[in-house]
Amino acid sequence: MIKINFTNKTPLKIDEQWLVNTAKKIFGLVKKSGNYECEINIICQERMKALNQKFRNKDKATTILSFVANENKDFILPPSKYQYLGEILLCPTIIEKEAKSLEISTEKLMTRLLIHGILHLVGYTHQSHKDAQRMECKEEKINNRLIKS
Repeated sequence: MIKINFTNKTPLKIDEQWLVNTAKKIFGLVKKSGNYECEINIICQERMKALNQKFRNKDKATTILSFVANENKDFILPPSKYQYLGEILLCPTIIEKEAKSLEISTEKLMTRLLIHGILHLVGYTHQSHKDAQRMECKEEKINNRLIKS
């Protein structure tokens, strides 16, 4: 079972139900058994840029950042029946711009980004070429399954 905590920290209107339902479908396709919890936060471009600078040393806003709980010792977690996986930060203004440049819908890009972020939370990385290939293959399989459902 997955518990998703959603927060929109922008004045933008976001379809929370669609986002949470899509994330739950992705978790279902990842087939990770147990009780898990994660956060999905919508943030503004300025905040995304600051976090990308702080954690990735890149002085620009990005579409998504994922923070895996077991990689960050700063998480202080209260007792829960859920294992906390971490948080995904999404920046809709950057996502929209990138979707336009790729000539795809914002929803399609958001789905791909959610897949990517969730895979990070469950242990996938792209540190090595082999890891990146494995992650990309899993992303593609999940995306194809979502399209068919």
